[in-house]
Amino acid sequence: MKKLLAFILVISSLFAVNLLSNTTLSEVFNNNAICYFAYVNNLNNIDCSKYEVTLNGNGAIIKTDIKLANSILVSGCSVSGECVEVSKDFGFGEICKKLNLKIISSEHVNDRLVVTAYSNMLPTYLTSENNKINIQIAETENAYLIGYPLILHSY
Repeated sequence: MKKLLAFILVISSLFAVNLLSNTTLSEVFNNNAICYFAYVNNLNNIDCSKYEVTLNGNGAIIKTDIKLANSILVSGCSVSGECVEVSKDFGFGEICKKLNLKIISSEHVNDRLVVTAYSNMLPTYLTSENNKINIQIAETENAYLIGYPLILHSY
């Protein structure tokens, strides 16, 4: 009986880790985001009339309300990145907690704080100077932009 319980516990733990590793920024910041950006490689299956769309070569940047983020993610188009905007009132510390961040670097660019970090809650990462990175955070006048794997529009 103990072996069966241990086996079930191990399987449940592996399943839970797998669920956490497939998190999206829209899920993490669902109730706190001001807006949502998706970077798509194509507009297949996307009704562009529902969103603010900026064409970028073959792809596009789609800006929308966070409540519509899931419709983009499940549309079948190829999403290469996401970004959420959260109010400064939310706080940098809360962003770090929600994403379980390991800060890799921080710098000031044009008087704006820009942080590069790694979150084990997100499924993929890039490598820079032997460090895993998959989050970029930029402080704006009133908000924080949080990009996965990077912020792919201006701040």
